Amino acid sequence: MKAGPLRLMVIVCVILWSPHTRADKYDLQLSRLLQEVDGSWTLRGEGHFKELMKDVGLTMRPSAGGPRSTRQFEGVRLVMDYGFSTIDKNSESWQAVMTDHDAAASEQAGADGALTAQHVHLQGGLPYSFMVGATVSMLSQSELCGTSLEAQYTAFETIDFLPELLIRGYLAYYTGSEDYALSSKGFDLLVSKTFRTTRRQATITPYAGLQATWLDAKSNVFVVDVHEAGFPIQATLDDVEETIFMGSAGAQFGVAPFTGGFELDFSGDQLVALFRAGVEL
Repeated sequence: MKAGPLRLMVIVCVILWSPHTRADKYDLQLSRLLQEVDGSWTLRGEGHFKELMKDVGLTMRPSAGGPRSTRQFEGVRLVMDYGFSTIDKNSESWQAVMTDHDAAASEQAGADGALTAQHVHLQGGLPYSFMVGATVSMLSQSELCGTSLEAQYTAFETIDFLPELLIRGYLAYYTGSEDYALSSKGFDLLVSKTFRTTRRQATITPYAGLQATWLDAKSNVFVVDVHEAGFPIQATLDDVEETIFMGSAGAQFGVAPFTGGFELDFSGDQLVALFRAGVEL
């Protein structure tokens, strides 16, 4: 196994994930969903927590890492995704959770039009077209971190005239938030076809597919010290269990041992764009 390309990818990951690039803008404080109505303090609504968890969950969802460039691959594959996920920054949910009631209007930091996340996949090829792997995900400007385990199987790898079918499942758990617990599981189907050059070991692989994601979010008990009320207020939100289906399309390019590419995941109201670089050893 050649260690040079692997070391290069590790160095790139360390640089992009260095702690000085992180802040706490998207460490969501659910206490901000509390509002005063007719002299009493109530929650703004359960729909806000659901929207926030859906946006964060889809941003942090680990992808399959794209199709592999080598047939019946039994080596080690390291892939890094940098993703952007659109959100409605003007929605009542994001407006509420991003409003700091202790800061002046000029000091408010509203939500951006997209959340960003970095994902590093480490995958190992097995005989008979199987692959297992793990992914570490990090939400930008947040302490939220995710770890996931996955298993893949690629059908029709040895039949030249047929496209390949990648079947994949994963389980993910996210830590770093004091206000909520988030986990997800998912299922992917990707259909791809690899085209190779004759003189060089270069490949291009367009692909399309379908994703299913099951999100599970629970709010922790949070305490709000409301000075006007004269006593702390404890609150929780109802659990969120959401099933989301998305389409997927992308292209992967490879010149052994390196790969790169892009992917677009889309539903009726959300778009996730992933830019990818990797190495297969």
